Amino acid sequence: MKIYKLMAIAFVLMALLCNCSNDSDRAVSPAQAADPTDPAAPDPGVHSFTGLPLTEDGWTDFAALIQGDAAAAVQASYDDARVVFVSSSEGDDSTGQIYSTLNITFDENGMFQPQGPVNAFATLAEAYEQLRDGYPDILLLKRGDVWDESFDSWDKSGRAKAERMILGAYGLSHLDMPEIMMFRSSETVSFSHNIVTSIKIASLSPWVNAFSRRVGGENFLVEDCLVTKGANTGIIITGGSSGDIVKNVVVRRSVVAERYPTDNTGHTQGLFAAGADGFLVEECIFDHNGWTDNPEEGNPATIHNHNTYFDISVSNAVMRYNISARASSKGYQPGGGGLIVANLSLMDPIGIESSRVEPSAPDGFDSIIKNNVLLEGWDSKTSSVTRWGIRFNNVSSSLVEGNIIGSVTSGGGVQAMYFDVVTKNEVRLDLRNITLQDNIVHNWPIVRLEGEGIENAKIMDNRIHNENSEYLILWDATVAPEITSSGNSFYSGVIDTDEWLTNYQAGVGDTTSVVSQTNPTGGYLVTDYLASIGETATLDAFFARIQQQRRGHWDERYTAVPVINFVREKFGKEQIAKIY
Repeated sequence: MKIYKLMAIAFVLMALLCNCSNDSDRAVSPAQAADPTDPAAPDPGVHSFTGLPLTEDGWTDFAALIQGDAAAAVQASYDDARVVFVSSSEGDDSTGQIYSTLNITFDENGMFQPQGPVNAFATLAEAYEQLRDGYPDILLLKRGDVWDESFDSWDKSGRAKAERMILGAYGLSHLDMPEIMMFRSSETVSFSHNIVTSIKIASLSPWVNAFSRRVGGENFLVEDCLVTKGANTGIIITGGSSGDIVKNVVVRRSVVAERYPTDNTGHTQGLFAAGADGFLVEECIFDHNGWTDNPEEGNPATIHNHNTYFDISVSNAVMRYNISARASSKGYQPGGGGLIVANLSLMDPIGIESSRVEPSAPDGFDSIIKNNVLLEGWDSKTSSVTRWGIRFNNVSSSLVEGNIIGSVTSGGGVQAMYFDVVTKNEVRLDLRNITLQDNIVHNWPIVRLEGEGIENAKIMDNRIHNENSEYLILWDATVAPEITSSGNSFYSGVIDTDEWLTNYQAGVGDTTSVVSQTNPTGGYLVTDYLASIGETATLDAFFARIQQQRRGHWDERYTAVPVINFVREKFGKEQIAKIY
């Protein structure tokens, strides 16, 4: 498959996710669709997926959405919206009142505040009863308050894509997010046009997921939420049991950390998705999900638990600008393919696994994996030792471009890129139309292409450098006729690389690749980055800081793209920019 066709796939993904259906929507430009990190692409101040206005620092602009005038980029009417305040510390269900948007204002961080004193409700249940299905009502929980209570069966919709029902927070921004036990949707009644923002969920139940939406609908945004240490999956978003799907889901700028299984039978993910069409994960933090070091809390790492896991029933998936760290197994698993752009993977046993081994989909999936950085792969103490950067299964077409894979920990099972043809239930799942272009593999052994079932693999303009390993590319006679190779540079510090290159070129018909020892200009690990910005240069310090990210206390230095750009600079690569 030609690269331009793969870029067309990216355009389709982005256009579908825009869900252009009213005057506030706009199409994504071809430049932005083909490469959302292109610094030349325009930033119009409206999010390309949600269709909602953004502040200059990238948050949903609730002030512009709710109080915007006729010149606002997104036209919405909240004039008839109810505003409901709820406080476990100060509220009273018998005296709680309903307000309008005239009774709210916004602080310097764009966060909701009451316009003067308010009479809040006390319980989530009573406050929820004040909301009307089909209206852009707003329910605000007081910061610093804690509820031993949950939303157990949410089934109410907003009015339209730009007039969404909002569950959020109010109060002093230095206080903790309001904390609830769980957010659970109805599993029978579809609902649409919702925002959940600035809520902390701290479920410790060994039987229930913390944040669960399992029903159809559309236009669902989760932003600035915190799902903290506890049992079972952090966020699960799926279609309904009757087969209805959920469309146009966005999870952005949220933290999911230290979710773990409590027994050997269940699978625990940071984020799990299924039955969805159009799903964006953007600028989130996924850290240490699927396992625990404490045997009194739950189980150790296994190959079944991941930071993110998308089933093959998720179509038009996009993951960009996220940090995945210390997963039990996989950092990013787009089971049905998609666009995986400018993410950081740190100490994940498997950084990115493109597509899923699924005999019911033998034709495979399309994906673009671009400008990601994968560092310090490790085995997380799983029973199956893996240190894989990017793994490929069941691929129809895939463009793998501009990624940097570097510095794996020592040990067995190491593979920077692994093209894996699997036969399951007597169905062989082939890998077709793969382009590896302009990637850097540094001190992370083996780009592996072996076995019958790999078709049309292009390996162009990559740099593969392993100071302490003889393994550069592994291929065999079955795959060699399917490989087109050119313009690559190779180096090994433990073998005669010239001799190796002669054998490689003879095997695959390459006439332009060379031996070249190309090192970074300095240290490129996360600890080196931390030292460069004057912060405590330890991974523990980094993990602690990324788990503290939230609106009002968002430190751009502890997001994916600055780290990625630091690494890219060390390898002489151009900088990338975030485009929303």
